[in-house]
Amino acid sequence: SDVCSSDLDYTVYTHLLTPDGALVAQSDSQPVGGTLPMRGWRPGETVRDQFAILVPPDVAAGDGYTLRVGLYDLATLERALLEDSGDDGVTIGSVQVIAAP
Repeated sequence: SDVCSSDLDYTVYTHLLTPDGALVAQSDSQPVGGTLPMRGWRPGETVRDQFAILVPPDVAAGDGYTLRVGLYDLATLERALLEDSGDDGVTIGSVQVIAAP
C-alpha cells in the first residue's frame, strides 16, 4: 500500500554509516520538523525536507562513509519497506568526513 494512504505518520531516519556499515551518527524526525505528517500527503506529492546530522568529534576523518534514509513507525519501531526492493531504506550516496579545524 502507498505510504500516503496509511494511517501511520512515519518518522524519517537519516544514518551516517562507516565504510564497513557501522552507524556513527543519526537524526530522526517527523517530516518537515513535524509540521507535515505523512497521513496528509497526496499520492505523487513531493515533500522537501532538511536534516542535520551531528557527527561526533571522535569519528575518524575519511572517505567511504554513506548516508542512508528510511522511514519507521515510532510506536513499534518497525521500518517501512520499499515496494520495489523490499529494502528498509535508501542509500543517498557517499560522504567524506572532514576533521574539525
